[in-house]
Amino acid sequence: MSSILTNNGAMVALQTMNMINKDLGEVQDMISTGKRVSDAKDNAAIWAISTTMESDVSSLKAVGDSLALGESTVSVARNASEQVTSLLQEMKTKIVSAQEENVDRDKIQADVVALRDQISSVVNAAQFNGLNLLKGTANIDILGSLDRDSNGNVNTSDITIQRNNLEQTASVFGNGSAIAETDATGLSNNSLVVTDNLDVLQTALLTFAETGLGFANTNQIDLVVSGQTFSVLFETGADGSGDSASLTEVDATGSATDVAAAFATLISNAISSDSGSLNGSGVVSATASLGVLTINTQSSSTTDVSVAGNTTIAGTIAIAGANTNADIDTAVTTTAITTSAQSANIDDATNTLTLTAGQVSEGDSYRIALNGTNYEYVARQNENLNDVAEGLKTVLDAAGITGLGVTVNRATDPTAQNVTLDLQLLDPTQTSDQALTVASAEDGTAGGGLEQLANIDVSTSAGAASALVFIEDLIETSIDAASAFGSDEKRLEIQNDFISKLTDSLTSGIGTLVDADMEETAARLQALQVQQQLGTQALSIANQSPQNILALFR
Repeated sequence: MSSILTNNGAMVALQTMNMINKDLGEVQDMISTGKRVSDAKDNAAIWAISTTMESDVSSLKAVGDSLALGESTVSVARNASEQVTSLLQEMKTKIVSAQEENVDRDKIQADVVALRDQISSVVNAAQFNGLNLLKGTANIDILGSLDRDSNGNVNTSDITIQRNNLEQTASVFGNGSAIAETDATGLSNNSLVVTDNLDVLQTALLTFAETGLGFANTNQIDLVVSGQTFSVLFETGADGSGDSASLTEVDATGSATDVAAAFATLISNAISSDSGSLNGSGVVSATASLGVLTINTQSSSTTDVSVAGNTTIAGTIAIAGANTNADIDTAVTTTAITTSAQSANIDDATNTLTLTAGQVSEGDSYRIALNGTNYEYVARQNENLNDVAEGLKTVLDAAGITGLGVTVNRATDPTAQNVTLDLQLLDPTQTSDQALTVASAEDGTAGGGLEQLANIDVSTSAGAASALVFIEDLIETSIDAASAFGSDEKRLEIQNDFISKLTDSLTSGIGTLVDADMEETAARLQALQVQQQLGTQALSIANQSPQNILALFR
């Protein structure tokens, strides 16, 4: 039915035109913005996700900037540490040359001072934007990533960079509470200060002397060392046919010098046969000179030495200690060793200092005093008891104390196992014990990693020897610093590369969600433009229908 009041065809055509124009407008928006979801009304869920991700991408770019800044800072510290290592190695060359007597040590010391000052300059200049990782002890945190969990909670992750102090500042012994220590005898008290004596190397000196009568045929002297008997038998025309591991024949016309030498040979052979420690007693050597037999021990227990004979010998046998504090009987003499055998003890020559297992805090201070001279070490950041013991050993070794031997017995886990230092006076010419005092305290100030540079002075022979001990430790410290910074720099580089790739991946993901497919959009635009033309033509046809009806009334 046709009507001049209602044009249904025109209404349908107009509605179609409206829909086409609406779609055409959407397509034009996609073309102009490049997005199929440009605001919340396009797709609320996708818009919310993409907006959150775009925020994360923007934040990750800031993380990348932080990593780049941190990488540059660590790179400066690494290069400076490597330069310090080179300077220390050059200083070592100077120190080694100073060991020679026929050199001008004062000029060498001037070179050492110049190198030391240059090291200080390098350390002070090793900063980036005011941050110097070679000074101080506080670690720094570099923003490493932005982490979002499944619940939408956001957290940041930091990369901690440990400073490696290469300053030459001196440590300050603490004034806080003491730290638990004991010595080999269990000496300790509430203040945790240990006082004891460091014994000298214990030595038995056996002097064989004869009167004008000399030794007689079939005379035999038996020497018992830690339960093992050694014998010298006097035989006229001794040919050695009766020799064994425990007995040596000596011609009856032999002298006291021959007797001492024979015993020294027997004992030395016995030490060699049981891997260097006579029956496990710690007897380590026996030597003879001009009728004097010297037996040395480094045992942790008492070693018995006794002399006896099967026949009255017209001579004198004496046993003496190397010093009056060695707990060895003062020299005793007899002319008839068959009726009065002589004996003595060689006591432990080692004093063991025990550092009780546990954590070590920066500033914990440890002191060993020998005859009133203090040797101190203050723990640095992140050190443990093994480091403390090694530090004390370095200081003691560099002191150049004649005959002092220091051995560190490290622990696999120093937080759960004790660490010990064995102190020995190995020089038999020492005539008295060393007064040993051990103390510790908290709240000290740790010195710089190159603190001992200030103590290097090669102008004297003793100073040159001490410097050689110090320089090895200092070089190791700088190498450790450079190595640590190298590892940190590599980690920051890897993380920065990852953040860059992660940012690209997130950006790509966002594009997948919201970007328009331009090929599809272009094809759709052409289709809508055709539809628009057809809709316009359809509307024109619909509007012509009433005109055709009116023509019937003409």
